[in-house]
Amino acid sequence: MENFGMIISTQEQLDKSKIIKDDKTVYIRSKNNLILNDNGYFVVQGDSHVVVLGDSRVEARDNSRVEARDNSRVVACENSHVEAWDTSHVEAWDTSRVDARDSSSIDAWDNSSIVAGDNSHVEAGDNSSVRINAKITLSLNGFAVLFKPTELKFKFKKSNTSLVQDYPSQDLSVNGIKKNKNIILYKRVTQDYKTNEGNETTWKIGSTVTHPNECRGGKFHACSKPYFCDEFHFDSGDKYIALEVALKDTYVWTNNPYFPNKIAFKRAKVLYEVNEYGDKLEG
Repeated sequence: MENFGMIISTQEQLDKSKIIKDDKTVYIRSKNNLILNDNGYFVVQGDSHVVVLGDSRVEARDNSRVEARDNSRVVACENSHVEAWDTSHVEAWDTSRVDARDSSSIDAWDNSSIVAGDNSHVEAGDNSSVRINAKITLSLNGFAVLFKPTELKFKFKKSNTSLVQDYPSQDLSVNGIKKNKNIILYKRVTQDYKTNEGNETTWKIGSTVTHPNECRGGKFHACSKPYFCDEFHFDSGDKYIALEVALKDTYVWTNNPYFPNKIAFKRAKVLYEVNEYGDKLEG
């Protein structure tokens, strides 16, 4: 096969490859369109964003992001992020992150982080962590840690060295936020301080942003820590910003939230740019 063994590491290489492409997202539609490594996997690395359709096989490396759908199979390595849908199968290694939905099957190792819902099947080992909000098929091995709502009761396999951490219905204290009149939340935005949440919003430093659908209960969303926002935005060059939000303008999800670190609000003042730990950046 032409390009056999090639590794995609730049957008230019993706543009030149024989892969169906739409805007900045690469769609792999079948085995016949893949550039394979010696193990039969298409290899994606760098900051690439790939949507895998059909019966494709992908190996995600570095900071790449992959959405696996249908019957796709993905091996996630290093700091890659995979969203698994339908009956996809993902092997997660190193510090990779996987969001599992539908009937996806996940094997998690090393320090991988898994968010699993619906009918997912997860086997977690080493120091991996699993966060769920629904009953799944689960096996905890090694020093794996499970985070689940206290009220969620179901049977699963567990080694003597693994740990189960229950958390109550979400509130601000769960996220380490003190209930002051005003609180600080964080968002990850593009280089020009924008997000796209149905309607693109600009978060200019020093501005006050109000949700346009406030009268109909519309909400923005932010995180209790900047690095928690990495689950929702992945582009290279993104920035973290700090927001000042009135406590009365927040809404905290309490019914088994899929993302327990996500807090809704209707209005915020954009304070300044921060690093991933919330420290203010000078300049």
